[in-house]
Amino acid sequence: MNVDTPAKMPNKGEISQILEPIVAAEILTPKEYIGSIMTLCQKKRGVYKNTTYLSSEKAQLYYDLPLAEIIFDFYDKLKSISSGYASFDYDFKILEVGKKAHSAALALSEISDTTISETLVLFSSFIQRYKDQILRANDEDVQLAILNNSSKAFVDRLKLDDDRINFLQTVMLDVAKQKSPVDQILETNKRPNGLEISKITTPIGVIGVIFESRPNVFCDAAALCLKSKNASILKPGSDALKTVQALYDILAMALSEMEMPENCVQILRSGSREEVRLLVNMTDYVDVV
Repeated sequence: MNVDTPAKMPNKGEISQILEPIVAAEILTPKEYIGSIMTLCQKKRGVYKNTTYLSSEKAQLYYDLPLAEIIFDFYDKLKSISSGYASFDYDFKILEVGKKAHSAALALSEISDTTISETLVLFSSFIQRYKDQILRANDEDVQLAILNNSSKAFVDRLKLDDDRINFLQTVMLDVAKQKSPVDQILETNKRPNGLEISKITTPIGVIGVIFESRPNVFCDAAALCLKSKNASILKPGSDALKTVQALYDILAMALSEMEMPENCVQILRSGSREEVRLLVNMTDYVDVV
């Protein structure tokens, strides 16, 4: 049950557990303030998740924080201990992502295959239009990977160039041209009483996809899920976050322009491995990972 006032609190003997709203917090800060910010988060009952170094000077901290701990004075204290340099953003945790995807999947099942194909064609054209934006984001990911002494093979998988961008476009167009796998009659049997029973393909619902340093996988997975009328939750590796975010923003523009269901494609952006565990255990909302 939801309790929004003390008067609605049940008797102690009727309570098996109490859950409070938790938010996924992202804090961008110069490196010299990391220690003080981590101490503040610990005092606010925060659970540390991950740190991503965006450059030699800046880092992004990821925490799960109780909502009650941040609505009063957290922001003021954060600004005070970081001399005003740290910035703070938060979103409700992955459960909300699952709920949104579940709702989007129901709406997506009613969208025509023509509209979905046209959306993918538009996305393909946007990839070319915003190519420079994608490559700038990718260069940031690549430079950070080099800074972290990643192998040449790893950096090569991560890196995009003009040829790979053009290939992304081609793949989107190829998927758009494919015949929809939904509503296909696989088998029909006629019973002795004359009743015909058919086996027909339907969408799965919500698909979770976990991938690492290949940014093209985002485009491939999102396109295939859309084509099969499935909502998707995509979990990129932390090394490719900036590139995937750029591609996601461009896809979101195409989805919005074609009036596709909101949240039919979502990404998990924290880079935390904990999100993998949460995603695979969200069985009420995610049908397959």
